[in-house]
Amino acid sequence: MIIEDDIVTAKSLQISLKKLGYYVTAIVTSGERAIKKIEEEGDPDLVLMDISLQGKMDGIETASIINNRFNIPVIYLTSHTDKSVFEKAKSTNPYGYLTKPVKKDELQKVVELGLYRHSSDENRRMLVSELQKEIVERNLIENELEKRVLQQDVIANLSHKALMNMNPAEFMFEIVKNIAETLGNEYCHVLQLLPDGKCMLLLAGIGWEDGLVGHAIVDTERDSQAGYILNSNKPVIVHDLKTETRFSGSPLLQKHKVASGMSVVIRGQEAPWGVLGTYSTQHKSFSKDDVNFLHSVSNLLTNSIIHKNAEDKLKDSEVKYRKLIETAQDAIICNENGLITIWNKSAERIFGYSKSDIVGKPVTIIIPEKYREKHLKGVKRLLKSGKTSIMDEIVEFSGITKDGNEFPIEMSLSHQRTKDGHYIFTAIIRDITNQKKVNEQLIEKSKEIEKINNELKDFVYSVSHDLKEPLFSISGYISRLYETYKDIYDEKGTIFSNRINANIEIMSNRIQEILEVAKIGMITYDFKNNASENIVKNVVTSLTGQIESNNIKIIINHSLPIIWCDEKRIRDVFYNLVTNAIKFMGEDKQRLITIGCDRDENYYHFFIEDTGIGIQKEYQKNVFRIFSRLKKIEAEGTGVGLVIVKKIIELHKGKIWIESPIARGKGTRFCFTIPIS
Repeated sequence: MIIEDDIVTAKSLQISLKKLGYYVTAIVTSGERAIKKIEEEGDPDLVLMDISLQGKMDGIETASIINNRFNIPVIYLTSHTDKSVFEKAKSTNPYGYLTKPVKKDELQKVVELGLYRHSSDENRRMLVSELQKEIVERNLIENELEKRVLQQDVIANLSHKALMNMNPAEFMFEIVKNIAETLGNEYCHVLQLLPDGKCMLLLAGIGWEDGLVGHAIVDTERDSQAGYILNSNKPVIVHDLKTETRFSGSPLLQKHKVASGMSVVIRGQEAPWGVLGTYSTQHKSFSKDDVNFLHSVSNLLTNSIIHKNAEDKLKDSEVKYRKLIETAQDAIICNENGLITIWNKSAERIFGYSKSDIVGKPVTIIIPEKYREKHLKGVKRLLKSGKTSIMDEIVEFSGITKDGNEFPIEMSLSHQRTKDGHYIFTAIIRDITNQKKVNEQLIEKSKEIEKINNELKDFVYSVSHDLKEPLFSISGYISRLYETYKDIYDEKGTIFSNRINANIEIMSNRIQEILEVAKIGMITYDFKNNASENIVKNVVTSLTGQIESNNIKIIINHSLPIIWCDEKRIRDVFYNLVTNAIKFMGEDKQRLITIGCDRDENYYHFFIEDTGIGIQKEYQKNVFRIFSRLKKIEAEGTGVGLVIVKKIIELHKGKIWIESPIARGKGTRFCFTIPIS
C-alpha cells in the first residue's frame, strides 16, 4: 500500500514497484482512508508512507496506528530532511526512511530489507511466544512434580511413623492432618466399621465440629454414601455433592457444607475395615496422583492396623529388592554430560571394560557408531523438552564391546532431576544374545509342537470315533438278537448276552476316559492369582452330602496362600483328592480329612491327609497310571481321576506324590507343590 498525498508521485512509485515484481494493493492520500481500507480489505505486506498527508493525521501518526494495530511494516518516503522530523519518525519503529526523489535500485533494496526484517521479527516473535508457552507448560509440570514429590514425602514420613510402632490414635491423627494439608482440603476422616456392619464410627478426623470425633455415627445402608464406598472396589470421587446421583449424601458432610471430595476403603484382612475420606467446601477436581496418594495412605493405615510386623517385612523386602537388582540387572549411571559414573561387575563382563577403564568416559563408547548421533539428539531433546520416546520403556538396542563386537541388548532407561537442575540417567542393560538365539529356536519348536498337538488331537478323536463305531454296531446287534430270539434263549445265553453288553459299556467308558485324559494337555489354561482357601472351601461345600453321609470331619488349616493358577483346574485337583479320600475312608471310627499347606523358598506344599485304609508301598507307584485301581477295594470310578490330577499339577510346574501309611498302618497323605512365583 502507498500512502501519498501527491498522486503523480504515488503513480510513479506504483510503476517502479511493479517493475520490481511487487503488487500495490492501494494508493491513498490520507491516514484516515488508509486505516479504513486496511480494516475493510485486509493487511498489505508493507506500507510506503509519506509524512505530509491530506486529512487530520500526518504520516507519523498514521504509521504508529498501523504498526500498533495491524503489525504492518512501514517505510517512510518523504521530502522532509529535518532532523527533528526524522527523530519523531524513529519513534514509530519504521523499517526504512527514504527521502525524495528516490532511485529505483535504492527503493528495491529498502523494500526487500524491510520485508526481510519484518519476517525475521515475526519469526522471532513466534519463537518468543512458543518459548513462553513451553515455560508455562514446564512450570505446570514442575508444579505437578513438586506436588507429587510432596505427596511421596508425606507417604514416606507416614511410613516411617508406622514402622516406629506409633500409637494408633496418634498415627491416625497424623494421617488425617497430613492428607488435609497436602491436598488443601478442610476436612479428613477415618471411619471404622462397627461389628454389626450397619454403621461406622468417626474414629479420627480434622476440621469437624468439636465433640464429633470419637462419637459421631455414620449409616452404612446400601443407598448411603458410606455404604456405596464400602461396596466399591475403587476410589469414589465426588465433584458436587448436591447433584450426586449414585447415593444420598452423608448428613455429616451436608452439615459441614461439603461440596467435593474423595474416599477409599480401608481394607481389613478378610473384609473392609472402614473408610478414609477427605473433603472440601469448594468444587475441586482431583488428579490421578491425588487419588493414588489417598489410596497409598489408606494402604499404610491398613498395614498399621493389621500387620504388627511391618518393619520386619519391609526390611526383608528391601533386602530382596537389592539382591534382585544386584543379581539380575546391570546398572550404568550417567550424568547430564553423558559421562559414565557407575559401572558394575556385570557391565564389565558384558562390555569387557574394567571400571577403571571406563568411569569418566563418554557413554557413547559402548554405543555403536551408527546409533550415536540418534542417542545425542534424544538426550538434547530430553534436556530441552523433558520428553523422549524411550524413557521408562524397555527397548531392544545394540551395544559394542571393548573388542568392537556389536551385540543385541535389552535396555530400560530412566532419569532423575537433581535439585541443581541436572539430570542423572540410569540405564538397566541386559545382553540378550543367547535369548535371541533361544527365541528363534523356541519359535521353530513351538511350530513343531503345535503341529504335533494338532495331529495328536485329530488322531485321538479319530481313533475314539473308529473304536466307538463298531461298539455301537455290536451293541445294536446284541439288542436285536435278544429281542428276536429271547423266547428261545436259555439261562446261559442270557448270561452271555449280559456279559457282552457289560464289556461293551466298559470299553466305551475306557475310550471316553482316554479322551478326558488327552484333553487335559490340550485345553488353554487361564493363569491368575487365586485364593486357594476359597477354592478348597468351595470344593468342600460341593461335597457336603458325601461328607455328612459318611460321617467325616473336615479340617482346613488357616491362611492357605494366594497362588498363581488356573482356578478351575486346581479346583478339579482338590475335588478328585478329597473325593478319593472319602471313597477309601474304610470302617474306622476316626474319620478325618485334613487339608493344609506348608512352604519353602520356592514352592507351596499342599497336602490332603485322611485316616482311611492307606495305600501300601507296592501299589503307590501305580496310583497315577491310567485305569489303575486298588484291586482289593470296591469303589466307584474308573481310575483316571488321579491321572488327570497329576497332569494338571505338572502343567502348573509342580509335583505330586503319596505318603502312606501315616499312623498305625493306615492313612494316606497326597502332597503336591505349586511354585511361589
